[in-house]
Amino acid sequence: MIQVGLDGVAHEIGTDISAVLVHDPLLAKEVKQEKEEAEMEAAVIDKVVKEADKPDGKLILAEEIAEGRVTWRSMMLFLKGLGGDKPIFFMTAWMMGIALMHGSSMLGVWFLGFWGSQYETHAPEEVHVPLYVSFHRFPACLSHFN
Repeated sequence: MIQVGLDGVAHEIGTDISAVLVHDPLLAKEVKQEKEEAEMEAAVIDKVVKEADKPDGKLILAEEIAEGRVTWRSMMLFLKGLGGDKPIFFMTAWMMGIALMHGSSMLGVWFLGFWGSQYETHAPEEVHVPLYVSFHRFPACLSHFN
């Protein structure tokens, strides 16, 4: 408890809340209501816990299986959330991005195979290694493969 005078100076400092509640009946009423609500909540929680602890003879609860479908309207709502006013454009761009990502991954594997096959048809000294190493940095080097 802290009592502050009209001049803004703290006159009394303490830790006893009961003295404050005696001087402020509105605060005392609020504290009493909060205690009653807390006791009621504790009683409800205890009741729920006791009901949950009752054995019903089953060790595992059965799973709930639900079957549903996603409607076109739901899909459009999702796509509009992601793509704004142009959900079809967003979906198309997203699918193209996925295709380009996988295509570039496959191109990388193909390129490593192509590079490795150069050692089958040429002597190791004839394979232009800096060209192949720089391929990932300078795509214009592809024109030198002829």
